[in-house]
Amino acid sequence: MKTISIAKRWMSAICMSFVICPLTFSSASAQENLKTVRGQVLDAATGRPLAGVIVAAYGEERYSAMTDEEGRYELKAPDHVRSVSMRVEGYNFLQCAIGDNVADARLYHEAFTEFYKRETRATLSAEADKFENTSEVSI
Repeated sequence: MKTISIAKRWMSAICMSFVICPLTFSSASAQENLKTVRGQVLDAATGRPLAGVIVAAYGEERYSAMTDEEGRYELKAPDHVRSVSMRVEGYNFLQCAIGDNVADARLYHEAFTEFYKRETRATLSAEADKFENTSEVSI
């Protein structure tokens, strides 16, 4: 009976090693594949820096940072993250794309003030040149 008990313990130990080892390797590899994202967050109306803005890797909120008095932040995020989210009380939530490991942003206040202009402009133009409508087929 002791032989069966010892065999069960060994089997349990082997099974646990198969469970624990991949978790250890995946967490180690995730830490190695981090990039540093930097940026500055400003008030969209005044251009003043915003302190205390929470900047998080979009979809990976456990990677986050907070802006300093100059509105600057530095965030470690996984390589696969392509944007950051920014939020602070009194301002609208913003998702901002990361370009060359930089994500600068301007946040808009919750209540639009006289500093903001509400306008939308759109332009569409199209041209076709050297276009002939024939029944010929060329290969």
